[in-house]
Amino acid sequence: MKTILTTILLFSAILLSAAVSPELPGRVVKDTVVINFGNKSKIMILVDDPEELKKISEFDLNKMLKDLSISVDTMNNDEQYLKIEDETGEKYLNDTSIVVDQATVIDVEALKEEIKDELRDEMEADTKREPSRKKKNYKRTRSYFNFEFGMNNWLQDGRYPNESNALYTVRNWGSWYVAMANTNRVHVSGSFYLDFGANISWYNFKFQNDRARLEKAETEAVFWEDNLVVGPIKSKLTVSYINATLVPVFSFGRAGRKRDLFNWDYYDKGFRIGLGGYIGYRLWSFTKYTWRESGTKNKNHDRDDFFLNNFRYGVRFVTGFRVVDFFVNYDINTIFIEDRGPSLNGLSFGIIL
Repeated sequence: MKTILTTILLFSAILLSAAVSPELPGRVVKDTVVINFGNKSKIMILVDDPEELKKISEFDLNKMLKDLSISVDTMNNDEQYLKIEDETGEKYLNDTSIVVDQATVIDVEALKEEIKDELRDEMEADTKREPSRKKKNYKRTRSYFNFEFGMNNWLQDGRYPNESNALYTVRNWGSWYVAMANTNRVHVSGSFYLDFGANISWYNFKFQNDRARLEKAETEAVFWEDNLVVGPIKSKLTVSYINATLVPVFSFGRAGRKRDLFNWDYYDKGFRIGLGGYIGYRLWSFTKYTWRESGTKNKNHDRDDFFLNNFRYGVRFVTGFRVVDFFVNYDINTIFIEDRGPSLNGLSFGIIL
């Protein structure tokens, strides 16, 4: 309420400034009504004609103040402005009579200085309260439910397999990475945080050659080219994992609020960057081949382990600004068991929603 009354005072002071005569600086020559509230709050009404003062009795100022109080109570801490409108001029008409004392002289400049001092005191008080609010927001553990969406590839001796035209070369577009994750963020100290959580991820490796096939032989996984199929459409390998992640993060920004799929939660308004790791366990894997023959679309699913490593572990890099985050995952161990398939390390990158 104090902020609103201060705003009213400031607005009144501006009106009074316009009414000051050049011959009498700081003096109000028009009739002025001053209504005092306590020691520091007041409302001033400026009229050109004393007869206009009688019209005030037609309005219910008590109702105006009641609406003002309700509006203040429903404002959040971030809002600083309030306006009560009466388009028809009838909302506040009443038979209320108001008894006031008439003031003939008001020192406008002194009033302005008083208002400035009050505003300055309020700003200093808000500044002193800010650290406690930050501490309240940052000290607790915050949880997020996220979707991760991106693309997959794999590296062989640090290079993409397409450089050697290998059958297991994959297409970036179409080799989608999808994950559903629950992440918890703990404030450790200052700008240092710790992100940890779990997710379920799907790796889709879509082969560049639609005739490429992956089969599990007796002792190893074998890639071969099917030249007999008519009208090949798509060939891919899909692997799903359940994972645990741990990523130290440095965040340089104040806490804000955002809406996720379920509720409002806090996010960091500034830049952040982190580097950590993950470990995962394979849930299932299968290959899918699609081709068209005699106008009919055909599909073949082959569910097997293909000598894939059941466990995976790697390095995770994250960075973001405000509500947008990006990630890069790199598998340190190979996707296939050593000497049971090509030596390939998985690589994924994308956006966190």
